[in-house]
Amino acid sequence: MRVTKHATERSKERLGLSAKSIKRMLPRILEKGKRRDDVSGRVRRHMQFLFSKYPRNNYDIILYGRFFYIVDGETLITTFGLPSHLKSHKHL
Repeated sequence: MRVTKHATERSKERLGLSAKSIKRMLPRILEKGKRRDDVSGRVRRHMQFLFSKYPRNNYDIILYGRFFYIVDGETLITTFGLPSHLKSHKHL
């Protein structure tokens, strides 16, 4: 499992996690995170928006905790925070 330099910088900036911490979390994110097929409603629509914003067809967006993680296979590309209008969503 690999974490890109960009993902390391964004994780530190947006999540407050060090490079070592995000590498340690990555297996848990890949295993327990929710993918597009696992969510519905506004959360799913937001994930589809992120897919359209970053048009590559070999990556996946995973929701884990209050953050979206964009991964390519087992490589973490970047992270995004959950928008405030979705933080109260009951299916998180």
